[in-house]
Amino acid sequence: MAAPRRRPPGSVAAIAAASAVFTVSASPLGTALGGPLVGAIGPSATLLASGLVTVTAAAAAALVLAARSHRRRRTPGTEIPGARP
Repeated sequence: MAAPRRRPPGSVAAIAAASAVFTVSASPLGTALGGPLVGAIGPSATLLASGLVTVTAAAAAALVLAARSHRRRRTPGTEIPGARP
């Protein structure tokens, strides 16, 4: 398990605000795309496609985060205090 990282005091609020912006904007976008897609390929295929896109996006994000973490550990002066190698 990774050690907890220290965050600047205002960063949690900034992260929450960014999350809200994406969540609020994603809902109407999903409705606008999902409605016609259900009409074109049906509800089951739409849910399957949505699930595949979600899993693919999560895997891509995990790979990017892992690469950034690996690069940070190898770059001198960017180590996280208290983190294990």
